[in-house]
Amino acid sequence: PMAGKALHFDIELVEVRELLEPGITYLAAQRAKPEHIAAMAEAVDTMENALTNADVYIAADNKFHNALAQATGNDLIASLLDPIIGLLIEQRRYVFRSKHGGPRAGQMFHRRILKAVREKDAEEARQAMIEHLQQVRGDTTPE
Repeated sequence: PMAGKALHFDIELVEVRELLEPGITYLAAQRAKPEHIAAMAEAVDTMENALTNADVYIAADNKFHNALAQATGNDLIASLLDPIIGLLIEQRRYVFRSKHGGPRAGQMFHRRILKAVREKDAEEARQAMIEHLQQVRGDTTPE
């Protein structure tokens, strides 16, 4: 079992992500350029082929979320996320090992987000991210 402090931290990280990422995804859907969509698509393909390889999957997962942040065209967003990149990697490792099918479940949401961004459907993109983070919250909260 994780120490209470670490767990509290995980919940704080999910809260920060819930505040930032649905809005990021909303803007990304409105503003993404072809190169951002290509980077996201490549990350999704990599994750698809790495459902049992934590290192490869997590690196691609980071690239996916980073491409969303870049797609907003707002440089301050990347600056806001920079200090928590290390924490995000740790959280992704934890989710990857989750009993709730972490990577496979995550991929379902990544594909939905990618499709919505491609179609410039900002509301659907935001909703898919909200549900993805609910899944992350479930995967990082003890039984």
